[in-house]
Amino acid sequence: KSENNTDPNVDPIYHGRSGPVGVSTPPNPDPLLLQWQQSLHELGYPIIDVNGPTQYGTSIMSMTIKDGMRQSTANSYLESNICPQLNILTGAFVTKVLIDGQSYGGQYGDQPKAVGVEFTKGNREYRVQATKETILSAGTYNSPHILMLSGIGHREHLEEFDISPIWSDLPVGDNLQDHVALVISMPIKNTTNLSGAEINVQQLYDAVLKHTGPLAQLPTLYLLFNSSVNPDWTYPDINLNSGIIAANGLGFENIFYLDKRPEEWRPYMEGVIANSNLEVIPVLTRPKATGFVRLKSRDPTAYPIIQQNLLRHPDDRQAFLD
Repeated sequence: KSENNTDPNVDPIYHGRSGPVGVSTPPNPDPLLLQWQQSLHELGYPIIDVNGPTQYGTSIMSMTIKDGMRQSTANSYLESNICPQLNILTGAFVTKVLIDGQSYGGQYGDQPKAVGVEFTKGNREYRVQATKETILSAGTYNSPHILMLSGIGHREHLEEFDISPIWSDLPVGDNLQDHVALVISMPIKNTTNLSGAEINVQQLYDAVLKHTGPLAQLPTLYLLFNSSVNPDWTYPDINLNSGIIAANGLGFENIFYLDKRPEEWRPYMEGVIANSNLEVIPVLTRPKATGFVRLKSRDPTAYPIIQQNLLRHPDDRQAFLD
């Protein structure tokens, strides 16, 4: 329902055409990327729509881009449909979900009910009571963090911090999983015909005013395949992302968020960022190792403990090696 896919070649059975979020396929992938896809195809990997009936094969990835502009929840839902009942409060920090029986003296019994939230803004504390629903959507780390601060989670863990369990012995913060990835950079020797190899005045003009050109797209090639520990070939567990990053283009450090602490990574990456590269990134799509999120303190502003346990399962290590 959310998708508005403008690619005429995709199957409408698997794609939406009338949703608010614009989705498109990059119109002009770099020829080198297409040659890389053809090489994979000759090795036996079919060219597919990765969001279609099967995921085994290669595909130029669809992007949440409409008319050369990045799409987001904000510009797809909020800006296009201003709701007078919607009030967005910025700079507010949620500290607790208010549970019936704890904050308002009700009888929650076996079915506790969220009735609002407690938050701080500036130097003041606020409590807001909901009339219908309280929806907690604070992300992978902050959602369990807030729930545990609210008294929902493992009883013994909550009692370590003198938090009265409201709804205890629930696996809040358990089963943390993430996709492990490794960036493999292969230098491109001949960059003469490389699309988007240089950010110049014309490309900036096209991107900003006309929403076209290399800077208005980010073609990426998907390859989904199976490792030796995956018995179901229809459900790949390895994803190989491939894309081209130009030395004098958008920049390796910007795309991979390495511009924050250059003094730490630059000694190891000088040879990479000096070249235009074909980046091949194997990603473990279905890891078996699990981690957890736990409280470090009952102070809501203290960061939680995050234990990823990445690659702790032997099948994950073998799949990544494959």
